[in-house]
Parts: sequence; C-alpha cells; structure tokens
Amino acid sequence: MKLKRAIISCYDKKGLIELGAALQKQDVEILSTAGTLKHLQENNIAVKDISEISERGEAFGGRIKSLSFGVSAGLLFDRVSDAQEAQNLGVKSIDLVVCNLYPFDQASQDDFVRWIDIGGPTMLRAASKNYEFVSVLCDPKNYANFIEELEKSGGTISLETRKHLMRKTFSYMADYDCQISTALDKWAGEDSLRLSFSNKKPLRYGENSHQKADYFESTSQLFMKNMQVHQGKELSYNNLLDVQAAFDAIRDLKNQACCIIKHCTPCGIAQSSSQVEAFKLAWASDPVSAFGSIVVFSSVVDKQTVEQFSKKFVEIIAAPSFSHEALELLRTQKNLRVITYDPNIKASKQEIRLIDGGALVQERDLESASKREWVTDCHPALDAGSSAGSRLVGRDDKQARGDNMGLSDSLLEFGLHCIRPMKSNAIALVRTLENGSFQLLGMGCGQPNRIHSVKLAVERATDGLTAEYQGHPSEQDAYIQHHLSRAVLISEAFFPFSDSIDVCHEAGIKTIVQPGGSMRDKQVIEACNQHGISMMFVGNRHFKH
Repeated sequence: MKLKRAIISCYDKKGLIELGAALQKQDVEILSTAGTLKHLQENNIAVKDISEISERGEAFGGRIKSLSFGVSAGLLFDRVSDAQEAQNLGVKSIDLVVCNLYPFDQASQDDFVRWIDIGGPTMLRAASKNYEFVSVLCDPKNYANFIEELEKSGGTISLETRKHLMRKTFSYMADYDCQISTALDKWAGEDSLRLSFSNKKPLRYGENSHQKADYFESTSQLFMKNMQVHQGKELSYNNLLDVQAAFDAIRDLKNQACCIIKHCTPCGIAQSSSQVEAFKLAWASDPVSAFGSIVVFSSVVDKQTVEQFSKKFVEIIAAPSFSHEALELLRTQKNLRVITYDPNIKASKQEIRLIDGGALVQERDLESASKREWVTDCHPALDAGSSAGSRLVGRDDKQARGDNMGLSDSLLEFGLHCIRPMKSNAIALVRTLENGSFQLLGMGCGQPNRIHSVKLAVERATDGLTAEYQGHPSEQDAYIQHHLSRAVLISEAFFPFSDSIDVCHEAGIKTIVQPGGSMRDKQVIEACNQHGISMMFVGNRHFKH
C-alpha cells in the first residue's frame, strides 16, 4: 500500500527536513505538533496541524497534543477487516509515525514529571502494533534507508522493513521506560538497575570450544562498541575479553604507549617518546608470555612499528588508527586481526558484574593515589620535574644515603597505572631508562599468596635483564643487581607480613610503593629500615578480582 498520511512529532529534529522532503515528493500528507510543525514549515515542507485529525488543538500547556480517538484509530484499525467500520466512523488512515521522545536521562529532578511523554509513546506503540499496515520511525539513523526504499518503490515500504522498525521501536520504548523507572527510583532514594542489550552476534565458542557464546551490544555508548575490525578471523569470546582488558590498560597512558595483553593480564607495558621503542620495551618485559597475545597502542601505528612484528606471533593489533603503509603490510598476515578504536570514548563510570541471583555494581578504579607518604628512615626524594628522579635522603631531609633510586612522579604514576589492570595479588616492577622511557620490568599477579607474586615479579625482571645484558658474563650479575636496585616495586595492596620485604632485599630492590593499612605495617616498615629499603604509602588499594 502506498503511504498517504504521516505524523511527525520529534524532540530530536535531526534529518527531518530530508525525510519531510522525500515524503512530500511522494505526495504524502504530513501532520505535526507545535515544535516540529514550525521546524518543517520554516524549511518549506508542506505540513498541517495534527488537530485536523485529533479534532482539537493542544491543551493544558502541551500535556495533550496527539492523544485522541482520531489519531489512535487512524493508526490501529485493520485496513482489511476494519475498513468499512473506519469509513463509517470517518477515521482517516495514518500510514507512518515519525517520533522520538524527550531524552529523559538528561532531565533534572525538577523536570522529571514534565518530561514524561504520554502521547508520543502511545503513537509509537500503536503504529508498532499495527506494523502490517503502518511504518514507524523512532531513530534518525533509519531515515536514510527508509528514504531510499520509499523512492525506489514509488512510495511504499515493505513488510520486512516494517517488522524491523516495529521491533526497534518496542526496544526503544523499553529503554525509555527503564530510564523513567530508574530515575524515579533514584529520586526516591531506592536505586534500581535495568540493563539493556541488543544485536546478538554469535561467537565461534566461549572460553572453551564446547561452550556456546554470544555477544550482545549495550545500548549505551561504550568503548567496545566503537571498535572496528579491519581484517582477520572473527573475534572469539576470549578475544573480546582480552580486547577489553587491553583498552583498559592503555587508557590514559601518556606519550607513545604500548601494552601487551595475555589472558586479560598485561604482561608488558611501556611508555616512550618513540612508538617503536615503546613496543620493543613492552615486548621485552616478557617475550615468552607475549606469544599469541594482543598488542594495543595509544596512537597511530606506522609502517616502522609494524615491521617490528616480523617473526612475532600475535592474535590482535589494536590502535586508534593505522597508516596506509602499515595496513598494507599487515594485510600480508591474513589471520591477524587488526582493530581500530576511538580513544576519545570514555569508559563507563561503573563496572557491572552479574552473579547468580543478582548484579554487583561499583565505581571504576580510577584514582591512583590518595597520598604520597614516605614511611621509612630513608627515601628517595620525589621529583615531579625529573623523569630520572632525585637523591636518596633521610626522613628529616638532612642526610643523603645510597644511590639514585630513579623514582619520579611520572614513574610513580606509570607504575600505579600498570598495577590497576592486574589480578590480585599483584606486584609490578617498573623502571625509567636513560632516554626517559618507562617500562614494566617484571610482574607477578593472580597468586593467592603475595610473596609468590613478589618472587614471580623478581624472576620475570631478572629474565628480562639477563636477555638485555650484552657484556662480559662475569659482570652480568652486577648488571642485574644494579638495575633491580634502581627499579621500583609496586604492590596493589598492603604487605600482611614482612616476608615479602626479605625477598625484595635478597633481590637488591631498594624502593617499594604500597597502599599501607595492614595491622603489621610497623613490622613491615621496620624490616625495610633494617634492609635500607625506602617505602612509600599511597593510601589507595587496587584489588582486582
């Protein structure tokens, strides 16, 4: 059936001029309400007041605009079985509703009730219910395809399209009702949580090949929704978890940053003025674990960086964008997934995890340190203006003891950023290189016992320094000791016992950062003083379960 009559009533008027012009070209009669009516008229679109069908104009300060028997009947009657009755009642058919609603999630508490739309949802639901005969548009993103079909068909819309638009509209209404409900609950001090996901995409399998899995998109504008896969096999369940972990780990790192993720854990992180240098340092953190990993960059990837991947097996490379030359080179590896993401899209302020019978909701862990307090008898001065750090000084800042520890404000921030994505118990060893680059030298995480994480971090750092050393074998141990003494060990939670401090002493580590807060803090500090180790309390714990 050819479209004869449409009602347009929209809060978001984007694209309405093009749509109105297309309808006018097909001789569709357009009716509208006050704001939309004026907008169309000002742009030379022929439009009539909705009162021609509703039989009355707006009333009660706009609370009633489209609510009427004429509008509802024109949308709902069956064009076949109800045709004679509609004619007897003088009901005119309405073949299209274009309507979107007030953005209720943006309303202030004072506007809650005023912004609850009644007439719009009524038209949307009525049009959707009678999709066999009526088309409905609730999203400006659908206008272009609708216009294209309208013009190709000479003024008609297929049943398949009407079904699609109907389903989308009911989802839109469900989300709208959720916005109202959650906002009113919050207003009453009884917060509720309603989640909405759509666009199911089957995955190859879940965590294991015998498990089925799907990906549903959130209706909100989140980081993962804005990524684009340019080549390679479809992303799996595990791939998507790793990609999310990679995005979280790279977010907010400065300069040229690179992070390597394996099993949702960063096994290499580096930050430098050179992208190639950042990648080399991140890979060197743990080249064995980097096999089959995900590599994510904070900036545009060029050909020179891609050339470093020769003979390195990775599953995914992600970046904000890639140069043309870099993409051409990557296309030679057909199975490699290449992903771009929008670095300007901020993560959700909340983290939600579903458990049997409920959901856990918490704020994201974004604050790195609530304080910076040296608690030992000696410590390196924290120099915010230097990437190489300052001298070791006594707590009274009068006596200097020991070598330069290399702890700067920038390195501290880098180390705290490294520790947050790691599973508890987590330990990170970070260092500053002579060129000012920062590197995750070694890490240990996911262990039930913190001392095991310390040992793992020292072991990884020792392996990396051994591979890095190029001098005479007789001086290798001294080289490793020297660099471990200049590295900073960061713990994401307090040390419950002093045994981890003993391990640090044996390894030659001289600087430790931890939140503090243990009932045995005094014993831990005393152990540091005995071994000549500097310790800073930063206040914030960074557990990740």
